[in-house]
Amino acid sequence: MASTGLDVGAVALPYPGETVCGDAAAVLTGPDGGLGLLLVDGLGHGLGAHDAAQAAVRAFQAAGRTGGIPQAPDAWLTAVHEAMRGTRGGVGAVATLEPGAVDSGTGTVSFAGVGNISAVVVGSAGRRGLMSHNGTLGQSSVRPQVQTAPWDDSSLLVMHSDGLQSGWNLERYPGLLHKPASLIAGVLYRDHVRGRDDVTVLVVRGAGSRF
Repeated sequence: MASTGLDVGAVALPYPGETVCGDAAAVLTGPDGGLGLLLVDGLGHGLGAHDAAQAAVRAFQAAGRTGGIPQAPDAWLTAVHEAMRGTRGGVGAVATLEPGAVDSGTGTVSFAGVGNISAVVVGSAGRRGLMSHNGTLGQSSVRPQVQTAPWDDSSLLVMHSDGLQSGWNLERYPGLLHKPASLIAGVLYRDHVRGRDDVTVLVVRGAGSRF
């Protein structure tokens, strides 16, 4: 997937033996040039988890069609939470890149997550984890909190569900940071998949390190 000035790639695969994935990812570009990203993991696996995740995706896409990219990812995640009521629920996160980060390669990535969704920004300032908070989308009362991290042309954002082990380190792969986002997502899946859950890896790569 491509966006203005950015390279976006994802891998999403179901629990072994299932025909549908209980995870989902979606990417939207707003009219102002900002970028919004959703990663959601329906509880459990199979059709019920898939239906919960797709309800979240529909709400995310509807927000993009009607109001553009919200400035605050917590507001967007709250809308996803409400849309997942009546499903088995799940966990998820929304990240947004402001227009300046997309167009000029400098700015901020903002993040809000509920449940065990991992997100890490890797860049010139080092590695920074973005914390998800406890809760279940569509079920319990949630109050997502926003965290931010600096973004430049050399930055990389990795978001993934708990189907991927969290101990990965891109420094162990010389040159991988300069490869396409889809390849980075695929390598992380290949080497760190748990093999007992749905798994989704979403990678956004700045435009500064060309491949």
